[in-house]
Amino acid sequence: MTRRENFAALLNKHGYSSINKFCIENKLSQSNVNNRAKNESIKVELPILFSWAAILHEPIETLIEIFYPDEWQENRSLIER
Repeated sequence: MTRRENFAALLNKHGYSSINKFCIENKLSQSNVNNRAKNESIKVELPILFSWAAILHEPIETLIEIFYPDEWQENRSLIER
């Protein structure tokens, strides 16, 4: 799945029918969130991920896994050794 699909699935799990609904209900910039969700070359800043994790009441690791999948996998591999 793409970054956008994974993020949308997470939002759906928390009752948001779309990324735009998440933005509207939490007074976030729709264009910024959509751009970060769809453009996999953008490295989303950690303070933003912490903010979204707080809104969703999700562990930060969940968002890091979505927005930094390669780094996340590398870290998991190191920990599991």
